[in-house]
Amino acid sequence: MSTKTTKKKHVTRETLETDFIPQNGQFIAKVVGARGANLHEVLGQDGQPTIVSMPNKFRKTVWIKRDCFVLVDPIEEGNKVRGEIAAVLLADNIQFLKQRNLWPDLFTESKGDASYGDVESMMPPADSEGEDGSSDDLVCNPNRPPPATTPSDSSSSDDSGQDA
Repeated sequence: MSTKTTKKKHVTRETLETDFIPQNGQFIAKVVGARGANLHEVLGQDGQPTIVSMPNKFRKTVWIKRDCFVLVDPIEEGNKVRGEIAAVLLADNIQFLKQRNLWPDLFTESKGDASYGDVESMMPPADSEGEDGSSDDLVCNPNRPPPATTPSDSSSSDDSGQDA
């Protein structure tokens, strides 16, 4: 039996190093939004919104956000959930699929597609701070307002330094 860390390492390696090609009815979809309970709404190649589930192996290992691309295994017997995420497509995977002419025309955008599947944005933030000890690389929570700073605070600290 593998530990959580070993499973996470293998899933991360698979996500980063494998070139995925749709097989056996799989299709490429664009994530439109999260529905909760590890369910995501995706836009399939036919342009129809579909609900797909995230398997256990991806949970808390790979983050999926809006406008990411995924490879989906269809589920025929589902009423609401019509598929399961087989792989998360990063920028390298998207470029590989475009070179092989497997990329759907529906998802071809005029702006740079390099923003889709950015490796750093797909992985959870690291527990430790950066090499220089700064925490500038930490992901900001967009649901929280930025900390308020007042100009009077910085000027009062400058004045106290001059007196000494």
